[in-house]
Amino acid sequence: MSSRRPDQAVWLFAGPMVALDVVYLFVPSTHDPILIVLPALAAVAALIGVLRQRPRPGWPWWLVVGALGTAALSGLLHIVGDGWFLRGRASPDPYGVTVLATLLLAVAALAAFAYLRQPGARTWIIDTVLIGGIALLLGWLIVVVPTFGAGFTAWQKTMQVVLPFCGAVLIALAAPLVRRRGTVSASAVLLAAGAVAALVTIALFVVGQVRDISAVSRPYFWWHLFCIAWAAAALDGSMKAVAVPLPAPSRQRHPMLWALAVVVLGFAGPIIAIAQYLQEEPEDYNNWLLLITVVLFVLVLGRFGATVASTARERHSRVERELARDARDAVLVADTAGFIVSASGPAARLLGVEDLVGHVVSEFLEPGQSSRVLAAIRRTSAGTDLDDWPMRLRLTAPAAANPHPDVDALCRILPHRSPVPGAVVLTLRDVSDEARSEQDLRLLSRYDPLTGLSNLSTLRDRLDRALREAGTGPVTLALLEVEGMRAVNAGRGRAVGDQVLRAVARRLEVAAPGAAVARVGGDEFAVLWAPPLRRTAPDAVLPAVRAVLTQTVPTDGGPVDVRLSLGTASTEHGPADGAYALLARADQALESARGAARHPAAAGTAPGPPTDLRSRLDAVLASGELEVRYQPVVDLRTRQVRSFEALVRWPESAGGPIGPDVLIPFAEETGQIVQIGAYMLRAALASVTGWNRDRAAADRVGVAVNVSAQQLGAGFPALVEKALADSGAEPSDLVLEVTESTVVSRTDLAARESLVRIRQAGVRVAIDDFGTGYSALRYLAELPADIVKIDKSFTDRLPESARMAALVQGIVQIADRLGLDTVAEGVETSAQAAELHRLGCRKGQGYLFARPLVLDAAVALLAEAS
Repeated sequence: MSSRRPDQAVWLFAGPMVALDVVYLFVPSTHDPILIVLPALAAVAALIGVLRQRPRPGWPWWLVVGALGTAALSGLLHIVGDGWFLRGRASPDPYGVTVLATLLLAVAALAAFAYLRQPGARTWIIDTVLIGGIALLLGWLIVVVPTFGAGFTAWQKTMQVVLPFCGAVLIALAAPLVRRRGTVSASAVLLAAGAVAALVTIALFVVGQVRDISAVSRPYFWWHLFCIAWAAAALDGSMKAVAVPLPAPSRQRHPMLWALAVVVLGFAGPIIAIAQYLQEEPEDYNNWLLLITVVLFVLVLGRFGATVASTARERHSRVERELARDARDAVLVADTAGFIVSASGPAARLLGVEDLVGHVVSEFLEPGQSSRVLAAIRRTSAGTDLDDWPMRLRLTAPAAANPHPDVDALCRILPHRSPVPGAVVLTLRDVSDEARSEQDLRLLSRYDPLTGLSNLSTLRDRLDRALREAGTGPVTLALLEVEGMRAVNAGRGRAVGDQVLRAVARRLEVAAPGAAVARVGGDEFAVLWAPPLRRTAPDAVLPAVRAVLTQTVPTDGGPVDVRLSLGTASTEHGPADGAYALLARADQALESARGAARHPAAAGTAPGPPTDLRSRLDAVLASGELEVRYQPVVDLRTRQVRSFEALVRWPESAGGPIGPDVLIPFAEETGQIVQIGAYMLRAALASVTGWNRDRAAADRVGVAVNVSAQQLGAGFPALVEKALADSGAEPSDLVLEVTESTVVSRTDLAARESLVRIRQAGVRVAIDDFGTGYSALRYLAELPADIVKIDKSFTDRLPESARMAALVQGIVQIADRLGLDTVAEGVETSAQAAELHRLGCRKGQGYLFARPLVLDAAVALLAEAS
């Protein structure tokens, strides 16, 4: 153990005061003035120290100031009374009362410091006080009592018993102040030294009375040292740390043996005292001793009961510690001020500190979080508010393996009887990987991972916003397709194809300043000119776009010639009903440009809105001409077909091709998606009934139908149940695919309730395009779903991207733990299929296995597989 050197103010005070005390010892003529002045100066110095340092909590230090104040008053009363308290008074005299008050205040101050510094060590403090009192009693009975003469008053006998006991208790309480590994504050050392000086004073007083010694200069010399030491402790800058909680003392190796030793010693003194009391004539002196022995009996019995109870708690807490050591989560026990009093092994590894006890929770929090967390801990400890938790926190642990981990924090009141008042348990779960995955998913839901451009979802949001603000100027949308990319990927490799797409993205950003550029498909891009970012007219920019994009692109596989088809639509040619309507017009223009694309820059323009599309769709629905295609979902290990996804297609007989990426959004915008959904549900169930008619239960295949959020009203479950009954299909044969945003949205409660009811009927629910919506992995446990379909944007980057592989593996592992099946969409190469299987994904769907098939082709595929 080492101690910090006292401050300069301590030396400036203590040096002259000790010199004055030496003068008092050797110059008798100075006794009276020094006896008054020195304790008074000590009291004033302590008062100045407390006011200047302002410790928190401050009440123990005010007890110190009170003790020194009564000591100064006792000196004055000694001079006025012309005698000392052990002589000449049959009743309590003011001088003796002030001395006793000084010692009692000193005991209270040290007890307060021990209580605040080591809240978990109160049993050890009680043991120390007990053993000190027992040793004092034994010594008094064996050594002092036989030498006593007659003639002592009841007050003197009372003081003979009480004062030594106070001295022993002072020493017992001072021990915890310096009983600590490492550095001990100078203020604590001075308090302990003052306690020793007080005990020496008491011993000299009592021995002086017993031996009839009248010289009292030596006792008062030590009394002055007590005053000087305690005043210096209040002046030192380290006095604020005296009341700060310290790590709990090490657990006793043999608590029952320790308790037995305390009990044996405890009973020894009282038994001797009682025996002596019974053998001799009862006197008031012996009556005091009898009272003390009874008190010790009670304390010893209480201590033994506490030891038995603490042993049981220790056995229980040992089990808890073993569990905590093996637990994945970090566990901290903290008091209401945030000081850590216990920590699990995972907590030390998470925070990068081997011994966390004594640290403050706020040390490991980012700025701005400390006050919020500490306030929440206090509210939890008081039981007034439990709504603060769980809480997502960012830690600052530079010594840890992960220097800035994200954690989910839970807080609860410490169970069982705790040695720390108001202690709480903080459970920290490292969710850094999950947070990074969620961040990656959020980025993927808004941006294209290959080019860094906005994706179709972001473009739609910007287009909606631009159309709402179209009063400030026209909105123009251009769709561009880089032709021949499939040939580039097949002939030169996907890496070369990726280089071409990245080059096109950079050229678009340069050629169309002030426009929003997005990648909306595998080889399709979009450029949006809209206020207030529109700085250049599209008609002036489009020729430059064509010229730049048709230039040769240098790649690692050699130069690649780029061919381009381009279609535009603008509100200048007529208003648009919404984002999907303008996209449909631009897509029609692009489709016409594809037909004429025999040179590097063929372009088409849609002069006005497709006013007949709604009526054409109504006619197709009424005639039942909508076509259904079935794309197989296969087992990635065995390549066996497990189910099909039913996909809607515009019939060629209805004129002008309309792709599903235009048809579905347009139908959702017009509300016709509800009719399309009902049509697809009936057609798919009729097909799956035919497929499974002669199949064994183990070989049954299912069918998945996409469901729009608009369909998920209160009547949708009844619609599904009726369709199942009409077709004769089993509920387990049907899978309803809904988008991630549909099931995660907290505002669309009707949709969630519909899905819950449908699942209760035995129909399975799949989350489609997972990773492109809310992208929160923690929502998976809450969703009414059975299957997670991993979006094609993830599959596209496999197996080249290690980060994407880690992200897919994380999704699969979480889904597995939650009992959810996983299906990867957009599988186009054998390498992708192998990587997905390695990452734990069970099923896949994509062009590698089959394009969307007409019903007869799907039946043939099943027959071939069987």
